[in-house]
Amino acid sequence: MILGISAGRKGKITEQSIKTVLKSTDQKYKFYSLSDFEVLTCDACLGCIENHQCVKNDNLNQIMDEIIKADALIFGASEYWDTMNAIGRAFWERVCFSTRHNKYFPFQDKPGIIIGVSGDGDSSGVINEITTFF
Repeated sequence: MILGISAGRKGKITEQSIKTVLKSTDQKYKFYSLSDFEVLTCDACLGCIENHQCVKNDNLNQIMDEIIKADALIFGASEYWDTMNAIGRAFWERVCFSTRHNKYFPFQDKPGIIIGVSGDGDSSGVINEITTFF
């Protein structure tokens, strides 16, 4: 199963691009738009140390479970001022902090596709940032 996650605006270019790629794979897939969820920011509270799962009460852990099950990941975000938008950044900070700080990163060998969308046609800022998180 391939998992697609959009940090872009609901129904707009980032989401449409991810869905196009997902459909073209001829594989089973699931899609999440972060616009449908409240994604809280990471406080570095260290509540995730024991079980590598964020203790905040939002939908992030549901998506994390899907990432773990997925064979591959497609993630897309919009670029604002040469960087990833806020919801995409909050998502990756929580995912990475809760799984990496104890040398535990279950997505390390998971193949992925990055989609960056920008108004000026140069998405290198968001692509570079997502690459760092991947």
